[in-house]
Amino acid sequence: MTMLGLLLDFDGTLYTGDLPIQAYARRVAGALEPDAGQRVIAGMRAFLEGAGEIPPVIAEADDGYSAVHLLARDAGLDETIRQDAYQLSRHDLARSAFALEPVAGMAEFLAEIKPRSRIVVLTNAPAAGVHEVLEAIGLRALVDEVLVSANKPAAMPGLIAKMLMQLGPNARPDQLLAVGDRWEADLSDTHHAGGATAYIDRYQRGDGTPTWRAQSLAELLPELCAWADFVPSP
Repeated sequence: MTMLGLLLDFDGTLYTGDLPIQAYARRVAGALEPDAGQRVIAGMRAFLEGAGEIPPVIAEADDGYSAVHLLARDAGLDETIRQDAYQLSRHDLARSAFALEPVAGMAEFLAEIKPRSRIVVLTNAPAAGVHEVLEAIGLRALVDEVLVSANKPAAMPGLIAKMLMQLGPNARPDQLLAVGDRWEADLSDTHHAGGATAYIDRYQRGDGTPTWRAQSLAELLPELCAWADFVPSP
C-alpha cells in the first residue's frame, strides 16, 4: 500500500468564511482613531468582498491578513500594537470557532484516505484558535499532527524531508500533496520537490505553477480524490 503525505494549510484553506480576518481588522481599527479605523474596515471589505474601490496600498496583498497588515501600516499603527491586535483576534477566533463552516466534502475526503495517509496541518498562525476551529469543523480527529507558528516557507524543505521519512524508507516526493492559498508559503517547495500542489487561488492572482488551481477547496476535491486513487505503488 502506498502511503500518502498531506501538508495542509489552515487559514484560507480548511474552513469557509472571513470571520478571523474581520476580527483582525476590527482589532486594528479599535487601536486607531475613528476615521483611520473606518478606512481599515472599508479597505478590508473592498479586498474581501469587492465592496468599493480597493485601496492601492493593498492591491498586491496575497490574502486578507496581509491586506489588513498593509492597511494598518498605511494608517501609521505601531507594529507592536498591530501584532497585539492580531494576537487578540486569534483569541476572538477561538471563542467564535463554532460559527465557521467546513469546506463541503473535506472531512469525507480525509476520512477516506486517513488509513493510508499522514495528514499534517501547517500554519504560521499561533496556537490560539487553531485546534478550536479544527474541532468545530470536524477535522481534528482526522489530522495526525498540527504545527503552529510553522515558519513557512523557510521551514518547508525540512518539513517535507520529515514527512518523507515518516512515510517510509522508499517514499517518493510524488506521494506528497500540499494544499494552500499562498503559492510561495504553502506550495512552492512541495512543487519543486516533485509533489502535487493544490492552489486555492481565491483572488485569481495566477501565482506559481500548481498541479491544480481553483478559487475554492471544494472545487479542487475531485482532483484530490483522483490523485489519491492513482498515486502509483513503488
